[in-house]
Amino acid sequence: MKVSKAEYRTYDDDINIDLTVDVENENEETVELAKYNALVIDEKGNCVGGDSYISDYDAYADKGETFSIDLSSYMSKFSVADLGKATAVVDVTTFKREFKKLGEVDCPQDYESPTMSDKSIDFGDVRVYGVIALRDKPPENKSDDHNVRVKIGVKNMSDKHIQQVKVKCQLIDTKDSIVMDTESQEALPGNASISLEPYLYAKSGKMKGATIKVNISTFHELTHYNAESPMKPAKD
Repeated sequence: MKVSKAEYRTYDDDINIDLTVDVENENEETVELAKYNALVIDEKGNCVGGDSYISDYDAYADKGETFSIDLSSYMSKFSVADLGKATAVVDVTTFKREFKKLGEVDCPQDYESPTMSDKSIDFGDVRVYGVIALRDKPPENKSDDHNVRVKIGVKNMSDKHIQQVKVKCQLIDTKDSIVMDTESQEALPGNASISLEPYLYAKSGKMKGATIKVNISTFHELTHYNAESPMKPAKD
């Protein structure tokens, strides 16, 4: 990985940081997710810039292919004496994706009649404890959307930490059109379990005879990259 851009611009009391990193996938597996963050370190070793959270990037790169991530943040100009003597430190971790279709369940037609898949599935390192769809009580205003909560229990059957488990649901009407899609995601430590509960909502008429398609993805760590670059003033 290399930092191809590490620039800054000063606006009044703020400094805008613009970074670009280029990452080459060196693994046999395809990269389908990257997590990244960057810090700005001054000449005395102080952290004067950087986000307080790790960001996601929907990467896609086969072996030998490269993808680029752009990072932008702001910092106070009073936090650093000379940003031209500071260094950008960037960390990127890549992940492979495993994918499984969990099939379809009927969209429940009232709040007293949930629908269920009635089966568990072992998929990679996880066990999926069925799919259940539960409809909320009707809204007071009949013109408002109706809500359906989809509940999927997932257990990590291994000792390994799974960075992300993502469930995606699609509400499909009788004309085979996607009315709505939604997703829910969480990290899953080794041997832990969790219930993922994405919500769907639509007009009551759209839910008549509709089905809910469900799939699951798990993301597993491949490689961690680190790169540094001196900060430079942007060329306008």
